[in-house]
This record gives sequence, structure tokens and C-alpha cells, in this order.
Amino acid sequence: VGLYLLHKISSFLEPQYTGLYRDDGLIAVPKASGRKMDLIRKKLHKCFKDEGLKIIVQTDLLVTDFLDVTLDLTNGTYKPYRKPNDTPLYIHKDSNHPPSIKENLVPMINNRLNSISSNETVFNDSKIIYQEALKKSGHNEHLHWKQSTSSPQPKRQGRRRAIIWFNPPFSESVTTKIGKEFFKLLEKH
Repeated sequence: VGLYLLHKISSFLEPQYTGLYRDDGLIAVPKASGRKMDLIRKKLHKCFKDEGLKIIVQTDLLVTDFLDVTLDLTNGTYKPYRKPNDTPLYIHKDSNHPPSIKENLVPMINNRLNSISSNETVFNDSKIIYQEALKKSGHNEHLHWKQSTSSPQPKRQGRRRAIIWFNPPFSESVTTKIGKEFFKLLEKH
């Protein structure tokens, strides 16, 4: 439904200014008059109404929350956003999860916070609640600012083979090599 609606919206708005993720959408219209914004708002309402849907349109915003980011057009910054009274909760370091998940939890959170913080000051102001949640979950590592050095990823060449993987459920209490036993059963039958 989302792609179809984006296609319909692109008939009266340039596609590079529209974004949609599940039930959240964001449209940025550069340098539009109040009259033009009102016409766009009416077209959006009609577009959604034709499909039996409702939409809430807010115009003339300079600061808005989209998913987990607050976007501020007045000073060109962005920072993490959390709903009021929403506290992050993470798996405990001694929980029954695969070691790779437990080892990479703090780096994943750190990378996400870095990617949605426009600068070090914003990062340091936002990291407190996440650091406390990690501490409650038994993780003692500290979150730290890393300047973004992302470069475009090279495209993969060729087609990928269809490979079927067997990933048994993880449990620290299981000592049997499930995969090995599974393949023995396959050979037997």
C-alpha cells in the first residue's frame, strides 16, 4: 500500500521530497507559499480518502519527529527521539542469547546513536538514558562519539546462489551438536 500511495503522491510532488516507513510519512516541500502548502494538504487528503484511508497533515513545521529522530530545520541538526515515558530495555548480559548478540549489543546501540546524532554535543546529551539502560542490563561498556566516516558500499557482482541454512534455536544449556546430528539424520533417511 505504501509504494502505491507514494506513486500517487509523486504525481503532484517530487519523489525525492517524500518518505514513508510503514505508517509514518514525511514530506519536505522547499520554499512553498502558504497557498501552495494548503493545495498540497488538500491533494494529500483526497489521495488518501480515495483509498479509504485517513491522514494527518501538519504544515509549516521547522522541527519534527520522524521515527526515532528529531529533525530541526532551523539549525540543520538531528538528534535521537524517544516518546515521553519510554525507557529503553535491553537483554541482560547473562541472558540465554547467542554470544554474538550479547557481544555486539553495545556496539550496535553506539553505532545507531552516532548515526542519528548530528554532532558530539547532541550525542552526549542523548546517550545518558541509553547508558543507564545498558548498566541496568549488566553491560559496563561506555557509549562514545565516533565521527562518521561512512563511504559508499561497493555493489556486489553476479547472482547469489540459493543456499538453505539450518539455524537451530539457541540455548546455552544444550551441549549436543544439533547441526551435526541433524545432518546425520538427513544422510540416514
